[in-house]
Amino acid sequence: MTPGQTWEIDRGISARILTYFYPQTENNDARIDRLEKYGLSAKTLMVANGVVTARVDGFVTMRHAFYPGRTDAQPLAAEVVGVLTFTPGRPPTLELATTRAVHGTRPFKVAAQTVPPAPR
Repeated sequence: MTPGQTWEIDRGISARILTYFYPQTENNDARIDRLEKYGLSAKTLMVANGVVTARVDGFVTMRHAFYPGRTDAQPLAAEVVGVLTFTPGRPPTLELATTRAVHGTRPFKVAAQTVPPAPR
């Protein structure tokens, strides 16, 4: 990879990540079938000593009900930005946060990061 290189992150992986970008409610439904539009793209920022650092930008629109089992799901839209790091011999790490997010008419914020496995 070289600085400035861009790519789309696999849609299946994007769906599995972005399904969690909803406000804290009593409904913790993270099924991907609620997603309407979504995507994540990345741009390499730096490559040093084999470590690749990339900026990630993305968006998601879905419907999310405040209570589990309800059919009155509100529209939800969120834009995210973050950092993806590839280090040789280790799983990639990802940190994402909303830059704009609304559920119905209420704004909300979400931040998420991967947790690397403990050393053996």
